[in-house]
Amino acid sequence: MKKKKTNSALTIWLRTKIYPVAMLLSRTKVKYKIIIKKNYTLKADTPVIFACNHSAFPDIPIALRAIKKHCYTLIGRQNLAFADKIFFFLSGAIWVDRKSKEDSTYAKERIIEYLKKGKSILWFPEATWNLTDNLLMLPMRWGIIDVAIQAEAQIIPIALDYNRAQSIVTVNFGECLTSESFTSKQQGINQLRDEMSTMRWDYISQRGEKREHINLSEQRNIIFQAVTDYPPLNWQYEESCIFREKGNYNTDEVFSHLTNINATIQNSFLFNKRLKGGRT
Repeated sequence: MKKKKTNSALTIWLRTKIYPVAMLLSRTKVKYKIIIKKNYTLKADTPVIFACNHSAFPDIPIALRAIKKHCYTLIGRQNLAFADKIFFFLSGAIWVDRKSKEDSTYAKERIIEYLKKGKSILWFPEATWNLTDNLLMLPMRWGIIDVAIQAEAQIIPIALDYNRAQSIVTVNFGECLTSESFTSKQQGINQLRDEMSTMRWDYISQRGEKREHINLSEQRNIIFQAVTDYPPLNWQYEESCIFREKGNYNTDEVFSHLTNINATIQNSFLFNKRLKGGRT
């Protein structure tokens, strides 16, 4: 039996109507104040993909609240809290097994169908959480570019920046990237990654920070907190989803600190279980 690629027209209509309710529910859990640094401008009569950086569990509802329009979200299959399952069911999700080439191809086909039906897509092209302390954006596969070209869609980059102490997220929308500007899939993904990296660096430079002066111990505490804030997260699996781009650097060195963080988190969970009398 052939898989159905998209929801029916009725289900799409219902999800659009239910969407404001889903967003209200998300506010009970995600209580960050959102500041829009720069809003987006769309090319008329062109499907849109919003491409966002990913580093924390509130990223999806925050990005959706900033976008202020119904989007289907591309989400990797993972452990989720029950409330989040309800949220994604109501708002609309496109699930993908990130380890399956066949499933990834099917997800791309679904996205193209939704775009052709006039729906917008929220996509996290890093495909997992970016918890590195030296890469503004993780290496990205060019699937998002392939979809944009096939659907003749525009891509709007989004950069989120958290001030966890004050519960504030600053959201910046980049300039529209059109499928016509991509001379190849590789050039397109390099252009998108460069744009999103620049947007993230702007946040850092505006705070007066310099990369050589970043306190790595403090940075890793922030990373640790981001992971422990979401207990269902299987960080070992998420780490395995990082795209190891071929290049001139040693990937084991670039990502080695994540293994150390993962071990620390696992030890912390085991310790907390013992305190609660749980079995290990």
